[in-house]
Amino acid sequence: MNRTQKSFKNLLFGELQQLINIAVSFATRTVMVHTLGVTILGVNSVFTELIALLSLAELGVGRAITFHLYQPLAQNDIPRLKQLMKLFKTAYRMIALAIMAIGLITMPFIQLTVTDTGMDESYLRFIYLLFVFQAAVSYLFSYKAILLTADQKSYKVAWINTLCRVGYAAAAVILLLKTNNFVAYLCVQIACTLAINLLISHSATKEYPFLREHAESLEPEGRREVLSNVKFVFIGALSGKITNSTDNVLISMLDSTTTVGYYSNYQLIISAVRNLLDQIVFASKGSIGNMLTSESDDKCDEVLRRLTYLVFIPTLICSLCLYGTLSLFIGGLWYDASFVLSDLVVFVLVVNFFLVAARNPLLETVSAANLFRIDKNISILGSTINLIVSIVLGLKLGMLGVFIGTTCTHVVQIALKILLLYRRRLHRSATGYYLLFARMLGLFALGMLLIRWFGSVLVVSNVLLALLLRWLAAIVLSCALAMLGFLGTKEQRYLLWFLQRLLSRLKRGGKGGKPIAG
Repeated sequence: MNRTQKSFKNLLFGELQQLINIAVSFATRTVMVHTLGVTILGVNSVFTELIALLSLAELGVGRAITFHLYQPLAQNDIPRLKQLMKLFKTAYRMIALAIMAIGLITMPFIQLTVTDTGMDESYLRFIYLLFVFQAAVSYLFSYKAILLTADQKSYKVAWINTLCRVGYAAAAVILLLKTNNFVAYLCVQIACTLAINLLISHSATKEYPFLREHAESLEPEGRREVLSNVKFVFIGALSGKITNSTDNVLISMLDSTTTVGYYSNYQLIISAVRNLLDQIVFASKGSIGNMLTSESDDKCDEVLRRLTYLVFIPTLICSLCLYGTLSLFIGGLWYDASFVLSDLVVFVLVVNFFLVAARNPLLETVSAANLFRIDKNISILGSTINLIVSIVLGLKLGMLGVFIGTTCTHVVQIALKILLLYRRRLHRSATGYYLLFARMLGLFALGMLLIRWFGSVLVVSNVLLALLLRWLAAIVLSCALAMLGFLGTKEQRYLLWFLQRLLSRLKRGGKGGKPIAG
């Protein structure tokens, strides 16, 4: 298969996995609220983010080693692959131990991160310990998954995840309904994590038999290069964690843990939609790495612009759909009006959603371009801005201030990462890509204003009908803006040509089309 076919297969399985994850999350969350209450939901969200912060030990290892896997995979250099995977295995075992150690050290202070729960401190610590254990054991077996992803075979990982998540959902829902026991629910979660990682490990070993063979240690120079990149990526990934994995903790400390429970419903839906969009770029991750090692700078620039426009269209559709229907769905269909956040908070949440989804092609290209050393400075600046603005505005505006801090970080990092990529890797002016991104932001802003106006003039008593009309309006408006706003551009002409070519081949029963990713 060529790069496009592999990316398409990865995308298909990735989207299926995310759809299953959405169904599972909705089912378990709904049952959790009805059986355990919104406060437990808030505790679950806060501890989930704390575990994400504990996993800082891993940050940098996966991305750095993935970068070093691209070339030996392209050249079928088995000895080099064995050396890298041996280093990866050792690193992940150390990470598992580090997570357990940090978790045990921080456990006595965990009650400081949750407020107004009315729960016993020893119970909170035990729950936290289960979260820590789940995170630690996952690293003992999961390192082989990165080889499948780097080799453009992430569909195998998605398939295993999908099957296990279905089994987990059934067991979790039954346990919650029968026992109303949060500990039992967490034990099922741990079992699911172990099953997923063991099955992925088995699949990778079957796909790459050399993983069973003895491997020499990586030479000192190669090990220093990998570890150096790990250090730089760690700083960048730390920034991402501070930006994306501290909102719940800050809201819990500056407001209340129950407020986190209300926000987590919005977070669930937004994250689910974002994960669906992420699959477009994630499916092409291996192809992007392959492209940067084999294509010219002109070609890389051209493909990045095409991929950015391709991602923009579904991102705009999803953004307007979320803004127009999120509160109506939560307050009118899923729960009730007491679970609805203010319109201004929802607006900022959707802005952050758009920025994160639209920048994905840029971030993956920067990651695959071996710009770790310089990128770390952008990450440090971004995380500093996020913490300062989130805390200062959070004290004054509460939840809204925390989210505005996240927005500031995204804007600064996008602007600087564009400059970094074009100056240091593509060796050309970044003006064209800045204008491309500015056009997308302008169309997004116009769409948000129009969908808000449509929601204010549409008065329908039936919630399902109102949701349907708003979804249809958001889809039609998004498509019109995306097409008219890019009318006559190279990116749009290529996309239309590609779709026409693809449809023509499908009618003939053939395969392919010119590769999107090269």
